Amino acid sequence: MTLATWNLERLKHIKNLPFIIDAIKKVDADIFVLTEYDERVVLDYPYQISTAFIQEEFGVLYQATERRVKLFSSYEIIHEYETFNKHTSLCVELKTPNSNLIIYATIIGVLGNRHYSFLNDLKLQIEDFRRLGSNKHFCVMGDFNMLFADNYYFTKDGRNILNTAFEELDMYIPTASIKNNIDHIAISKDFTTNAIPNFWNEDTNHSKLKLSDHMGISVSIKRN
Repeated sequence: MTLATWNLERLKHIKNLPFIIDAIKKVDADIFVLTEYDERVVLDYPYQISTAFIQEEFGVLYQATERRVKLFSSYEIIHEYETFNKHTSLCVELKTPNSNLIIYATIIGVLGNRHYSFLNDLKLQIEDFRRLGSNKHFCVMGDFNMLFADNYYFTKDGRNILNTAFEELDMYIPTASIKNNIDHIAISKDFTTNAIPNFWNEDTNHSKLKLSDHMGISVSIKRN
């Protein structure tokens, strides 16, 4: 099983749309979460669900085709759960080959971790994690706006809050070791401790990236 996530930067690189779609297809993920998504990215997955459209927030205007988060799945969506903010995160239960898995797909802090709204957004999402993920196979994936492998872009409070919450839920972040990366996948240890991370659209020195300002990341999972 492969899980992947990528922030598409609201298709600011629209001229490279065919290459963006090709990069997504090459990952061949069973579950793919795209953040800062645009419906002009069309993918052939049997199950798809997105956050609700928002027209404007914090002075940011959104096009009709934009969604903050969209989830694509090869596995059946058997239940949808309510999140504290339907515009920023979504949560579904998927019927995977071995057991059901709850996916919480999100952006934490729409305007980055320096904006005053970040900590409040993070704390409310943590409440969602605890409500939805306790004693279940649970996965949080998307744009965390947080580095774990270095100190280029992080806040001490934000990193500590996330690490503490995932420890409480007996989860780990297999993507935490990827440098210059703020997009992550956290997953229950009893679902897997054998998730192998990978990435594309690589950022080696905080340079301008070709397809998005984020790397894409994935994990290949072998069940425990």
